[in-house]
Amino acid sequence: MLALVSLAFFLALPVFDLWLFKRHLNAQKQRSHKAAYYRQLLGELWIPTSVVLVLAATGVFQLADIGLRRPALGTEIITAWV
Repeated sequence: MLALVSLAFFLALPVFDLWLFKRHLNAQKQRSHKAAYYRQLLGELWIPTSVVLVLAATGVFQLADIGLRRPALGTEIITAWV
């Protein structure tokens, strides 16, 4: 399910973002909308991030399932050297 949602999101986001960018470019000819456009982009990036964090917090999946885990440091080399 997460893979389908991710696929749909990553296919739809560029089209939606292009539409928003063109809309803001047309509005920018009249006045500066750069701050509003940046706020819109931040929302586009943080909303899916918060959805993933909420799903991970509720136990639907673990963050390690999507590749977020603590790095495993190979300390055996350091202890042998010291």
